[in-house]
Amino acid sequence: MHQSLPFIIAHQNEPFRSLMKDMLVKNGFFHTFEASSKSECIMIMNNEKENFFTLIQAEMVDEEIANRLMGEEKFLILEGGHSSTAFIAKLGVKHFISFPFSSQKLIERMQASL
Repeated sequence: MHQSLPFIIAHQNEPFRSLMKDMLVKNGFFHTFEASSKSECIMIMNNEKENFFTLIQAEMVDEEIANRLMGEEKFLILEGGHSSTAFIAKLGVKHFISFPFSSQKLIERMQASL
């Protein structure tokens, strides 16, 4: 995996975003953005000129974000509760991980998504 690849961590829970950011930094990924809402995530996606990898909470995936993610192909959907599976299903299992997972499993799934 390219360690210079920017990451978008899109999750409503700030402590979870912080935990994911710390885990990425420990694995050599220093360029990260955090989004606490769908609108923030879309704004970052629109402003970021480089390719990026998106870690996104399943509940944030709507049709607009799903279409954007399909175009990028570098993403992982984090499932931890109730979510709309309609958009997620068309994105494919390769891009999906459910809780609980270890940091090693997350890195493996991110690499498989690239």
